[in-house]
Amino acid sequence: MQDSDEIQRIRDATDIFLRLRDNPEDPKLLRERELFLARGEEERLAYHKMLQVWSVTGTAKRAKRPGVASLALAGAVLVAGYVTFQANRHILIADVYTQYDTQALHLDSGDYLALDARSAFVDKSDADERHVHLLQGAAFFDVETESRPFVVTAGDVRVQVTGTAFEVTGDENSGMVSVAEGAVNVVIENASWQLRRGDRLVWSDDVGARLTKFDASQTASWRNDVLISDDMTFAQIVDVLDRRMPGQLIVTDATLSDTKIVGSFDLSDPQQSLDLVVELMGAKVISMPYVVSVIAKR
Repeated sequence: MQDSDEIQRIRDATDIFLRLRDNPEDPKLLRERELFLARGEEERLAYHKMLQVWSVTGTAKRAKRPGVASLALAGAVLVAGYVTFQANRHILIADVYTQYDTQALHLDSGDYLALDARSAFVDKSDADERHVHLLQGAAFFDVETESRPFVVTAGDVRVQVTGTAFEVTGDENSGMVSVAEGAVNVVIENASWQLRRGDRLVWSDDVGARLTKFDASQTASWRNDVLISDDMTFAQIVDVLDRRMPGQLIVTDATLSDTKIVGSFDLSDPQQSLDLVVELMGAKVISMPYVVSVIAKR
């Protein structure tokens, strides 16, 4: 997907810049930078943006050589800016969007929808089908049975039901479907899954899709300001906390992102919950308040 490619280019540019900063004459690193820049205009632009952000963030510290944390934060500012741009673009076209609180409502069709913090959707229903397009965030649906099918889309994912209760989280690059009652059919490109109560399908551009079991009573626990994780990764937990906090939370290490965590977290105090899960992982947070916080290994 274009969004994840753009973010990955910025991360690659930051990584190369960090290593060259400490070893500016290393021929292997210089060759690596040449190959990265030779990939195309997008890579050259990402590296140029990295240099621009570094020139700004380094200005106040000219008397002291900046550390890796400062440079990592500079790269994260680029990622956060791109993510913020995407979120603002979604707000412009959304029928309903939320800030840091959840919202419950009924669609024109009469179906119930609960929207998590920093989430947005467009209602595309017509005479043939009830259709909600989730632009970002998470939503819980309690769907009435009627002749028109009920469809939820998020990126390339399509979820179809006639009457059931379920949660969908997602954007263009990743997401999750969890079924509380009834059954849903999930289609991702050329593959499909039939999910029933207690089934959860998680997908991402990076690792594909996987089907797991969970306690159906915990579906969309964020409606009660609680995040209950029995099979969620650190990155998924951070995503939920991120929706309740200003700025952007970015995890820089894949081994942190993919680690499974079991626990319960208070969403009414997301900062305290973030501190707890970061401590649990033995990680650290490099923060530019209200702009971006980078979570990395200690």
